[in-house]
Amino acid sequence: MKRGQGFTLIEILISAAILSLVVLGILGVLQFADMAWHSDMGLLDLQQAARQAMDGMSREIRRADRSREVSMAADGTTIQFYIPDYSDAITYSLSNNQIIREHPDGTNKVLANDISSLTFCWVHGDGSCTTERDCSGLCSQSYLAQVQLRAAKTVKQRELLFPAAGALTEQARLRNE
Repeated sequence: MKRGQGFTLIEILISAAILSLVVLGILGVLQFADMAWHSDMGLLDLQQAARQAMDGMSREIRRADRSREVSMAADGTTIQFYIPDYSDAITYSLSNNQIIREHPDGTNKVLANDISSLTFCWVHGDGSCTTERDCSGLCSQSYLAQVQLRAAKTVKQRELLFPAAGALTEQARLRNE
C-alpha cells in the first residue's frame, strides 16, 4: 500500500475472506456448544425425573401392607397395593410414556414423563423375576418387589437415554404386615 492511498480491492477481498472464516469458525463452536448444553440439560432432566419417580415408588412399595393383596399386571407394567390406614389401593402404571400414580381411586398424578419402559416383578429366591409371587419356598422371601425403568427423549434431533445401558433398577421389600 502506498502512502496516502486506500486499500486495493484484492486486499479488501482477502480481509473479508479471512474475517468470514473466523466468524464461521466461531459460529461452529457456538452451535456445537449449544447442542451439547441442550443435550446435557435434557439428560439431566431425564435423570432427575427417573430417579425421583423411582424413589417415590420404591418408598411406597416398601410401606405396602403384606396382609392385603399386592398385584402386578401380567405384562409387569402395573402394580397395585394397599398401605396401612388407606382404604383405597395405590396403583402405579405406565401410560403414554408417563408414570401414573392413582390414589385415591380415579385421582391420577403424573410422576414422570419420557419413560420408555416400566416393569414391576417379584424377585424369587433363585434370582428370577416374575409377576407372580412364588411361595413354594419361604414365603417371606417372595415379598421382594423389583422396579425397573428406562427414560428416553429427543433433544435437537439427538436421542437421549437414561440409563445409557440397561435399566434403572431398585428392589423394595414389603415391610408392613
